[in-house]
Amino acid sequence: CPLAAASRLLDRSMPRSPSPSPPAGQPSTASDAGDAVKAIYVFANEKGGMTDINRGKINEIIAQLSQSSAYTAKLLKSDRRVDETVALLQQKLQLSDEGARRSAAAVVARQVAALEASRRADRCCAVIDFDMFYAAVEIRDRPELADKPVAVGGIGMISTANYVARRWGVRSAMPG
Repeated sequence: CPLAAASRLLDRSMPRSPSPSPPAGQPSTASDAGDAVKAIYVFANEKGGMTDINRGKINEIIAQLSQSSAYTAKLLKSDRRVDETVALLQQKLQLSDEGARRSAAAVVARQVAALEASRRADRCCAVIDFDMFYAAVEIRDRPELADKPVAVGGIGMISTANYVARRWGVRSAMPG
């Protein structure tokens, strides 16, 4: 991994320093909880049809309803580890000298060039986004649902939601 190689080079060129202290455990305020939810739950981020909704309120609701789950605890722990790693790498970068940075950049450039040389261009992959497709089919079959929030999915996960439902914060990939 180019990032790991650069980090190892920087490690060798700088004095040892204490690791950053870990952030506090759980979010302490509703605003912190909303920020944490936005960071760890993909479905809490904005999607088409969600531009005029109160994102802060939705994030607070998600935080309140999911704060005691083991899943949320695991995601928050993982998020803290990522933040600690980023802080440590930033600290290493600040403490490294110009020669070490140039050396690390050269290693990364060689690795990128090797990866580019081995890239295959003989195959093509396409991603087809069926955003709201299943909800649109249901609305086509039942026109009385056109102006009502519609979500399609099961108990495990919502597959899709129409734009009316998205104004309420409902969207695909949310637990059902």
